[in-house]
Amino acid sequence: VDFPMSEEKERILYELMSTANRTDAWIVTGGSNSGIMKYVGEARMRYGGNVPLVGIATWGVMQKVEDLVVQEGTPNRGHLVRRPVHYAAASDGPSLD
Repeated sequence: VDFPMSEEKERILYELMSTANRTDAWIVTGGSNSGIMKYVGEARMRYGGNVPLVGIATWGVMQKVEDLVVQEGTPNRGHLVRRPVHYAAASDGPSLD
């Protein structure tokens, strides 16, 4: 769920990106395009420069996971949220069978 972006929240996100840039920090989120994760991704695009953003999501909440599974002889055509620069998927039990 998204929430209203106040000036104070925007300032906090600016400071987060500024500090991450200055200290070579990486930012880790849940990798989805909603709530604070969405706003962190947008702030990275506005202020973050080259701040590494890592999205970690459970396999069961990711969309189009079937496109991420490489079948023998076919290329990987993954579709993920474009803001994070690195991803990790954690198994939460569901399978693609």
